[in-house]
Amino acid sequence: SYIKFLGLLLVVGLLFAVAPTKQAQAAATLCVNTTGADDCYTSIETAIGAAANGDTITVAAGTYTETFEINKSVSLIGAGRDVTTIIAGEPTDGTIDVSAAGVTISGFKVTNTSSAGTTADGIYVMGGADNCTITQNEISGNGQNGISIVSSNNTVTNNIIAGNSTKSSKGAGVALFN
Repeated sequence: SYIKFLGLLLVVGLLFAVAPTKQAQAAATLCVNTTGADDCYTSIETAIGAAANGDTITVAAGTYTETFEINKSVSLIGAGRDVTTIIAGEPTDGTIDVSAAGVTISGFKVTNTSSAGTTADGIYVMGGADNCTITQNEISGNGQNGISIVSSNNTVTNNIIAGNSTKSSKGAGVALFN
């Protein structure tokens, strides 16, 4: 009986020793700059594609002409709204579309969705993209709304939102929909 117990204990111990364990991946920090120096991406959209949920993407000072969707729960952190500008790459679309929950956008100037005469938004937070934070940005010069939010429990603080509605009489600084 004692030997059977030791044999069982040995088998259980071996099973634990060879059983695969899933360890949590640490969140990564990806970087973007205009030159690609230091193994950074040159496009915010490409960095988002390479990121995983929970990652942080830091964006160096500079001007980035692109339109993109944030479809992962990431933090997108610019060097500051006075030095990091995102100009709509496709001015007929909103500059930044957010489709994932738990996104943070901070430290950017977001502008220029109005150059093609459209009524696009600077930042558009889609339905289901709950618990997002938009802070420390300047959102200006967009064709309709500076920020449109169609989801719940989002935080918009310490932004400069001015000069939007350039192509629409219906625009607003921040538009909330349900």
